[in-house]
Amino acid sequence: MSTLFEFWVLTAFAALFVLLMFWLLTGQVLWLRALVIAMGVSAGVVIGRGLVRRRSQRSRRR
Repeated sequence: MSTLFEFWVLTAFAALFVLLMFWLLTGQVLWLRALVIAMGVSAGVVIGRGLVRRRSQRSRRR
């Protein structure tokens, strides 16, 4: 489970990085929106990881 989740996170970050670089190279204002979206996604991933870790710890303790 964790390996699949980490693989999905890495692919998502790679896609976001490619999109950010593309918009930066094109020089459009859309890269600002992409940056905000990337920040929101990264925050969601951090929160999701924290929840998953808490759930796994609870199951392990029981």
